[in-house]
Amino acid sequence: MARMQRRWDPSDLPELISLLDSDPAPRGALTLPESFAWTSGGFVHGGMVGVRSHARVFPTVTRYLAKLVHDVLPMFKFSTVTLFRNVRTPVHLDAHNEPKSLNALLAASRFQGGGIWVASKDGTVFREVNGRPTPGNVLEFQNTTPCKSLIFDAHVHHCTEDWRGTRIVVAAYTVRGLDKLTEEERELLCDAGFRWETAESVSPA
Repeated sequence: MARMQRRWDPSDLPELISLLDSDPAPRGALTLPESFAWTSGGFVHGGMVGVRSHARVFPTVTRYLAKLVHDVLPMFKFSTVTLFRNVRTPVHLDAHNEPKSLNALLAASRFQGGGIWVASKDGTVFREVNGRPTPGNVLEFQNTTPCKSLIFDAHVHHCTEDWRGTRIVVAAYTVRGLDKLTEEERELLCDAGFRWETAESVSPA
């Protein structure tokens, strides 16, 4: 990726997607024929914590996506990135994220709607959670530079709102259990541009 050293340009992402094979869509996600999902960085599965294979096989792409997040949200901490195209997640919560960490979404294409509904007892927008109407709020993408973004708490129930157009977004978040990484895994993630915080430690600068 010759463009990796310059700042974020949303026009890069459709080309990048065309060069990669999609991962399976997140469990329960509503997909379209052109849906795409690709994740790199740290992972947790059951009691296992480690580095996703994409971070080793595609180090340049991984660094590029991490750099995109840093360009838009320089202070945001994260261990993992996912590139989505036209994937709608139903109501769920991210139980495997690091406690007290936040999720970020960067809008990499032009679309209307497509914000995130987040449950809140003081909310005015209702969605069904476990069969019950539940109040919440719809968070819309904000005008950050050089693209729109939003930050939210994924430990509470949330879902993707309807949109029009092609919705390409980059999600950034921190998985739990990263204190169990080996030194080699920590260095690999840090070399790729990931920076994270846990209750016990902070990633090397």
